[in-house]
Amino acid sequence: MPENGTQIDFLKETEAIRDQITAWRRDLHRFPELDLKLPQTRKYVTDVLSSLGVPYQTFEGHDGIVALLGSPNSADARPADGGDVAPGAGRKVAAIRGDMDGLPVREETGLPFSSENSCMHACGHDGHTAILLGIARILKEHESELPGQVKLIFQPGEENLIGAKEMVADGVLEDPHVDRLFAVHIGSLGGRSEVGDVLVNRSNVFLASECVEIRIHGKGGHAANPQLTVDPVPIAAEIITALQTLISRELKSGTVALISITALESPTIAYNIISDSVTLYGGIRSKETDTQEFLFRRAEELAQGIAAAHGGSAEFVRVYGAPAVINDEAAVNNFLASAAKLLPEEKIHVIDSVNMGADDAAYFMNEVPGCYFYFCNAVPSADGQVYPHHNSKFMIDDGMLYQAAALLLQAAWDYLDDGC
Repeated sequence: MPENGTQIDFLKETEAIRDQITAWRRDLHRFPELDLKLPQTRKYVTDVLSSLGVPYQTFEGHDGIVALLGSPNSADARPADGGDVAPGAGRKVAAIRGDMDGLPVREETGLPFSSENSCMHACGHDGHTAILLGIARILKEHESELPGQVKLIFQPGEENLIGAKEMVADGVLEDPHVDRLFAVHIGSLGGRSEVGDVLVNRSNVFLASECVEIRIHGKGGHAANPQLTVDPVPIAAEIITALQTLISRELKSGTVALISITALESPTIAYNIISDSVTLYGGIRSKETDTQEFLFRRAEELAQGIAAAHGGSAEFVRVYGAPAVINDEAAVNNFLASAAKLLPEEKIHVIDSVNMGADDAAYFMNEVPGCYFYFCNAVPSADGQVYPHHNSKFMIDDGMLYQAAALLLQAAWDYLDDGC
């Protein structure tokens, strides 16, 4: 609460800059970038932060950005003689995380601000970045009243689940130490399509997920003489089919887990050549660590056994991944109280279903208790269909982003003010 005793109306203040948040999102939508290096995105974000007078930090190994607002010390903790603040008088620190990277998808929305390259913001991360910029603007205007400090974490490399881990290793949760973290995902991940709905789970938000490669080695040759080869393609087909039985036949019914093989790649593409090798790409997802490790062990055994039975071999490689995203119950309760100040009861929903996706925000939330929630703003494309995340026609109502910004502002401010 500000020093004059009046409550800031964050919904009103973010609505006042709705057009600016929308414009930022549409600018960012034109140049999606992938993975850890987002040079154009980083320049855009840092230019805006500089124009707002918000200090920030960048990094050498990736294009993440951290902005810090607020004073570390309470005004009433400073000695009357103007000397140093007593040790331990510092205030709490809240972090708000937003991811910035896009996807290797060619956009087909037909929007006037469509992507100008071969990639697309098909998951809403451009909206997350714009939301954080809006929060930066509002917090800067109220920085003298801020009852603590807020770190804004602009994160690269979420889609390949490596950016948060890199940023944690770089110490973004320290100096000053973050006490609580908040994050939002816009779109339709919560399973509802009504624009403006807020959904939050009291515990498990996303599954643990790890990307895998299965490299199948055979013996190449002419397609007219398959008996002289060890064809890796039917080996791959048999492995793909067998992997699905791990879920249906080796796990207890009702266990939350998933195996998806999403691509098969051959170094040789020709109608009359059997390749020496092929590679399968996919992922294994589950809710429990024990289940995850069981599936990895059995998947490797199956792949190697099937390949050997056909005279080939298989390498099973765990490439990268993230643990499950688990909300802190106290943080969720505090968020719900904050959200109730802004939105009517019928727009706020507590859900118990876990999303089968993954988010490397888990690396932040393994270190700091936090609340990750969904804000629904997916809308139909020109053909009337609401397309899912990662689709080339994915669309959002960016005029509603201000509400997500207000929810994050209220939650962080209330946490710092109440210290709960």
